[in-house]
Amino acid sequence: MARVTAPTAEEAVEVAPPSRPPLVSMARLAMIVRIITLVSLILSISLISSNSTTITLNNSTSLFNLNDVYSYKYALSTAVAASSYTIYRLRYSIKQLKSGAFHVTNPKNLFYEFLADKVVVIIVATGVGAAFAATVELKTNIHELEDALQVYLDTTSFASNVPKFDYFFNKAYFPNIFLLIGLITVGISSYLSSLALMTKTT
Repeated sequence: MARVTAPTAEEAVEVAPPSRPPLVSMARLAMIVRIITLVSLILSISLISSNSTTITLNNSTSLFNLNDVYSYKYALSTAVAASSYTIYRLRYSIKQLKSGAFHVTNPKNLFYEFLADKVVVIIVATGVGAAFAATVELKTNIHELEDALQVYLDTTSFASNVPKFDYFFNKAYFPNIFLLIGLITVGISSYLSSLALMTKTT
């Protein structure tokens, strides 16, 4: 009769599978990250919508809003879309934490979340790029416009608006930065959804 020998402690350690973070803990972390994402996106939306300045030219005054620029409109729309998706995901995350029933353990749901997070990352990334590019380019164009008016039309009527525009576009960096923070946290959420999918399917 063959003898059955129990594995030694060293052998048990060698064959033990690598530990993975539990899905419940990852879901809690994902919820915290999504809350940070939502706060950042809401701040970006509110700042883009409220940033404005007055322009005086030839004794006429007009109001110029940040979302009058198409690039900022696009950045605003990406922030709104991403915040809507984040709210949608948070609703289920909070419900799961309260009930203890984590439907994210379903591979199909994990796969859908994985794909959706990747799409949102791309959308927000394009919004961040558009917002920062517009800020840098418009600041440069304002000074070039002032120089062109002085050289070709011999007028300084626009000069008084240049400091206003400088301050205006400097303030535009704040919503851009919050949108960038939103991109970083959305990227973290995307990584966590990828990790959750790999943990469940392997």
